[in-house]
Amino acid sequence: MNTTPSWGDVARPGDAPSPDRPGPLTVRVVDDAAAAEGLREEWDELADASGAGPFARPDYGLAWWRHLGHGRLLVATVRFHGRLVALAPLHERRVGPLTVARWLGHGLGTIAEPVVRPGHERAAGVLLQHLATPRRVLDLVECRESLPGLPALQQLPRRTTTAAPRDRCPVADIDPADPLAHLALREHKSMRTSLAARQRRIERAGLQMRMEVAETAEHLDALLPDLLAVFDAAEAGHPRQHLLRPPWGGFVLDYLRETLEQGRSVVLLGYLDDRPFTLSTRRCSGPARSRSGSVGTTRPPASSGPAT
Repeated sequence: MNTTPSWGDVARPGDAPSPDRPGPLTVRVVDDAAAAEGLREEWDELADASGAGPFARPDYGLAWWRHLGHGRLLVATVRFHGRLVALAPLHERRVGPLTVARWLGHGLGTIAEPVVRPGHERAAGVLLQHLATPRRVLDLVECRESLPGLPALQQLPRRTTTAAPRDRCPVADIDPADPLAHLALREHKSMRTSLAARQRRIERAGLQMRMEVAETAEHLDALLPDLLAVFDAAEAGHPRQHLLRPPWGGFVLDYLRETLEQGRSVVLLGYLDDRPFTLSTRRCSGPARSRSGSVGTTRPPASSGPAT
């Protein structure tokens, strides 16, 4: 574990607040997996307080690091009077004379970000400015459009910071009390039409649709052969995207098992009669909300069956 020197508006541990210093911010870089695991409780609490997405949380990032990580772990933290107020879940690798820092989970299209406690927005700038050393490139692709701390990063002298949109990743908040309420929105008219047409085709074929919902790791493992059957069929033409087979499978299943046991996710598997045909996962961001689907795929229909 490396403790950074003090600079700018970062105070040395033990510095007292003063009229020109609102309070001491202490930056520390954690590069040891065991130490990062020890941050889980604080990291999760900070993520809950900030409304962070699933890819900036410890269950996702640390599971990815255990199975797929290379180089050096780089979990950077900022504390205010000892309390965790900002964290950047990164790792870094050597590329020639430079090191390149990327999000944990990089390469899977994850949308990550520094996790920042409300009311401590300046900590994000301190964090990113500290990480932007002369020999380190911050390759923060797949992040939110309003990346916390970006203005401070762009103000660094003798540094070039480029921010450009690459894609858009919509997220829908789903209320478990009425999980289909969002389909009533005007912008989802085409989806309603498509779902109704598919439902009619299923009914004409005389098939029954049912859903299995895995809420425990044990239930997930029991459903695993059917989950693999759906993914094998859906991704037959895209073997590099098969998230339940190597190299991704160990990480994805470890992550799902962990979050199921924590009550932070559910896995849904749809059947037509006894034939599995679709699966999806839902990440739960609170006791009454489901925030995002991290995996969703549909098995291609058999030539004699209905389109699904």
